[in-house]
Amino acid sequence: MIIKHDVFFKIYVLSIYYIYLVRSVFPSGLLNFADDILFLLMAALALISSNGRRFFVTFVSFVTCFFILYYALYGVFNNNGPLAPLMSLRYYKNFFIFLFVSTLSVRNFNDTMCLIKYALFVSIPISFYQFFTADRGNEAWWDEIGGILGRDGQSGTLSLLILVYVLFEYFRRIRDKTKLFDWYLLTLIPMFLNETKVVIFLVPVVFIIVSLIYSARSVGKVIFAAPLFILGAFSINAMYVTLFGYSLFNTINYDFIEGYFFADDVLRYQEVDVGRFMRLIYAHEYLSNQPLITQLFGEGLGATFYGENSGVEGKLVSEFFLLRLHTGSKIQLYQMILEFGYVGSVIFILLVLMPLFRVALSKSRSDYDIVVLISVPVFILGMLYQPVIETKAIAFLMSYSVAVSLYNGSTVNGSGNNRSVKIV
Repeated sequence: MIIKHDVFFKIYVLSIYYIYLVRSVFPSGLLNFADDILFLLMAALALISSNGRRFFVTFVSFVTCFFILYYALYGVFNNNGPLAPLMSLRYYKNFFIFLFVSTLSVRNFNDTMCLIKYALFVSIPISFYQFFTADRGNEAWWDEIGGILGRDGQSGTLSLLILVYVLFEYFRRIRDKTKLFDWYLLTLIPMFLNETKVVIFLVPVVFIIVSLIYSARSVGKVIFAAPLFILGAFSINAMYVTLFGYSLFNTINYDFIEGYFFADDVLRYQEVDVGRFMRLIYAHEYLSNQPLITQLFGEGLGATFYGENSGVEGKLVSEFFLLRLHTGSKIQLYQMILEFGYVGSVIFILLVLMPLFRVALSKSRSDYDIVVLISVPVFILGMLYQPVIETKAIAFLMSYSVAVSLYNGSTVNGSGNNRSVKIV
């Protein structure tokens, strides 16, 4: 049964990272639900093939899934209707991967990373095409440069995915004592074509965090790599001056920072995105006027859901509609605070962080452990940057690596301390 499950799982991975290419050839709305159907199929196969055996369950995975299901039911009974919580639950499905991770071979993880690697290399020529054909009349035209993930505002997701993959390759090579820099660095190219201003800060921050967690011995690599980051920053700036006639560093000024984070409600009737941090302020203002129970535990899953095509809306969409908080540069933490409340948001974040602490304290540095060390910080930081759960790519990779790491760390004869097969 492992072979059958591995095949379905590979198709599931393809549906997450390659679906845009399929949709560009077969533009069907049903393809938006391809990964949902495949996920349910995999879960059903795991249930059928269990033969009465217990599913793989750890405390973290059990509590996380119980937490999500509780908030889905809470959303249904808190005037969000059945559809909005159900549609929102689709985005959280990857946190249930633990249900069938025991039916997958360890080799499957390497195959998954290979599929992601190929997607990023294919994204290089696609990104150049998107760059030169982007609508320059659009103020945020760089959002069209999403590589294989498409033009529909996926540039930030692509950049986060590149960040995870490049750091994974880097720290895997530190572990294996092999050449640190190789062709994998070419996958950074699409970053330089889209949202460079944000990513230029994320790369060193995540690199330093992972270096400090990975091992005390790798701290020296931070000092070694720092000049490369500086050189890279100036190289990117020179490219911007050549292509656009202005310095990238000049664009990162007070006005840019204020607009990016704190564009406020005076813009509400101009249909301009509200700043990312301003969204958190509005979420806080809303909750502060609600009963204490709502402040602590939110309005339930689906409260902020907005289905532009389906017409399904959560109870808070009309509350914030003029502020466009459900569109554009919405962030996961804003949605989470409104749906889970303050206490619920803290619980969820702690549940995400717990596997990171386990890997940090253990001596295991398998490929999947390294991805945990990288993807969890990227996921947490991504919550201030985009709806990182809704966009699937990072949430899936984090959830899958965590599930594999927890499973292999919990089995007596597991391979938690083994190094995975080299990714070709």
